[in-house]
Amino acid sequence: MELVAFGVVGTLLQFVQFGLELFSQCKEIYDSSADTLAESVDTRTIAHLWMDRIETARRTVATRPDVDFEQLCDSCRKVALDLSKIICRLEVHGTHRKWASFKAAVQRVMKKKDVEVLKTRFETLRNEIDRYTANQKWEIIR
Repeated sequence: MELVAFGVVGTLLQFVQFGLELFSQCKEIYDSSADTLAESVDTRTIAHLWMDRIETARRTVATRPDVDFEQLCDSCRKVALDLSKIICRLEVHGTHRKWASFKAAVQRVMKKKDVEVLKTRFETLRNEIDRYTANQKWEIIR
């Protein structure tokens, strides 16, 4: 009987934690001037800056075309676009801001894992592009 009680209490605590997280995000979105969380704005800005940086890196390395580097850039650009699309869907749209903020917070909680997976892939690809461009610069200096 005690184990059942512990299980019920644990489930109840998880539900309360979920509700508090949801309410916190809802309030932050509602109070935000950007109609989304500050973290989402930062992530979207970084993704757009990196898309520009990838194009610059492509032009820099264009003197010596490399298929692997092109695939790496394409993959990074695709992940950045996917991340931007998800974040745009999590923004508040419409005139009923309270309800829209709640919907956006629920969607954000539901998409949290997808966003984290894309962020991790994006970070890995960005690091590889940095290594490749640094290596190319080093070979030019030699």
